[in-house]
Amino acid sequence: MIDFVFHPDALAEFKAEVAYYEGKQAGLGMAFAGEIFRIIELARLFPRIGTPEEAGVRSLVAKRFPFLIYYEIMDDKLWIWAVMHGARETGYWKSRRL
Repeated sequence: MIDFVFHPDALAEFKAEVAYYEGKQAGLGMAFAGEIFRIIELARLFPRIGTPEEAGVRSLVAKRFPFLIYYEIMDDKLWIWAVMHGARETGYWKSRRL
């Protein structure tokens, strides 16, 4: 199984959302984190499972929370480019790609 790496801005997004949900209800932040890591594990096991977006980038949708994960396989790693709320303007994360 391949390793994964968060882009620093994607990691910041992820941490901010965990804190936001945990502030709403005790345990909800951890539930959010669990859902995101479930998606990441799915992408690590089946890298082509996500919806193709552009030039090697794929996306997967969370089930319980309105979020998408944008990722790409590069240098034998799964790069997480964004942990994006579904209401956010698409493509804001594109400048993060190496």
